[in-house]
Amino acid sequence: MSRVERYKGLGHGFFLLSRWRPISGGFESIYHYQELHHYWKNIGMTGECFVSPSGKFALYESYESDGKLLFFDADSGKTSDVTDGDFGLPSEVNWHESEHGADVLYYEKHKPSVIHLPN
Repeated sequence: MSRVERYKGLGHGFFLLSRWRPISGGFESIYHYQELHHYWKNIGMTGECFVSPSGKFALYESYESDGKLLFFDADSGKTSDVTDGDFGLPSEVNWHESEHGADVLYYEKHKPSVIHLPN
């Protein structure tokens, strides 16, 4: 059974739950992880996540999909893979919702990428 360590509100119904659970056979006896939620829906285990100013979208690094960059549309409840083919940890997202786009900046030497938002 997992236990909640910390709650972090991100606005517009999005929040992070940091959890832990006991494990055996590992380096540590406690496994720590973080889940992204939108109201009642558990979107998944995540690292970095970024919520758009309107709260209609979220971009997050998925720990359940081999570190892929995933896009969540709050209106439809659907998630899609927006990984550009190169591995990179996102450091910042500049949302341009009126132009239906978002610029993703990364740590390290990964080139910035552009995400196209639905109308």
